[in-house]
Formats: sequence, C-alpha cells, structure tokens
Amino acid sequence: MTRVAEIGGDGVYLRSFLQPLEPWLGRADVTEILINRPQEIWIERNGAAAMERTEVPELTVTALGRLVAQVARTNHQGINRAQPLLSGLLPGGERIQIIAPPATRAHIAIAIRKLVQVDIDLADYAAAGAFSGVRIGEDDSAAVAEAALRLLLAAGDIMGFLVAAVAQRKNILVSGGTSSG
Repeated sequence: MTRVAEIGGDGVYLRSFLQPLEPWLGRADVTEILINRPQEIWIERNGAAAMERTEVPELTVTALGRLVAQVARTNHQGINRAQPLLSGLLPGGERIQIIAPPATRAHIAIAIRKLVQVDIDLADYAAAGAFSGVRIGEDDSAAVAEAALRLLLAAGDIMGFLVAAVAQRKNILVSGGTSSG
C-alpha cells in the first residue's frame, strides 16, 4: 500500500492544492517550508545558516483555506475554531502541522517538514557558514558565578546551590524514579 493510499484516496485533489509549493517540495535540499501569512513562504535548506523568504502569489487566503481543508480530508481529521490544530502527512511522506485561528492571531500557519534525505557532516555545515554567527562569551562575571556554584556543590550545600542556580536563571533538571513525586 502506498503512503497516499494510507492517508486516504489517490491524493489528486491534495496534490493540486500543493502545486504552488511543488518547486520546494520536489527539492532534496529543502527540509522545511513555513507559511505564516498568505503569499509568503520561508524555506530551510540543508546546511543553510538561515531560512529564506520567498513570495508565492498563488498562495492566497482562499488557496490556503482549500489546501487546509484538503489536508484535513485526506488525513481524516477536522480543523475549525474549536479544534484549530492539525497534524498530518502529505502524499510524499512529509509531515504537516497546521494552526488556524483562534490559535493564531490572524492567518493560518503551516509547517511542512520533509524527510531528511541527505546526511551533512560537520565540515559541510561549517563550509555553509552555519557557525559564522556564533559568539563566544567573554563575560568574566559568568565565570565567577559558575565558580561560586561549583563551590556550593563541593561543600555539599545543595539547598544553597539550588537557590543560587535559580537566582542566576540556570537550567535545572530534577529527575527521579517512577512515582517519586
């Protein structure tokens, strides 16, 4: 059984409503497509340092409404004001998330995640500029605060450590066994 048959029918109608996105759905280097407003998409590509904005005039309010309705039908779900969230699959196996008003301020929001088909190694990420925006902290006060936390731990002052860590807005993971409270 094909993926399209699994999500309902032959997908002809859904494919027609996806046509404006086909230039990106068909590309192996595109991993995510976001729609936050009509006539505009954001594209994420493998290894790119940032998403790119693209105008798609065909994605009108009406076209997006029809796309959402067809995604809901083929995934045997509904989407409305009482249930404004939908998670589903597209005929090509892509995952789609749809959020509609009142869960959004004005427009329908859509995220399409494609299956990753290319493994990129660390050197390729670096060559694509993925690390060009990284800033290394040079704030000595952070090192001093970290040292103070380590001293509290070394002294066994767990309560003092937790109070100081919360005051410094540190991330804290508290873990315990099942039913430990």
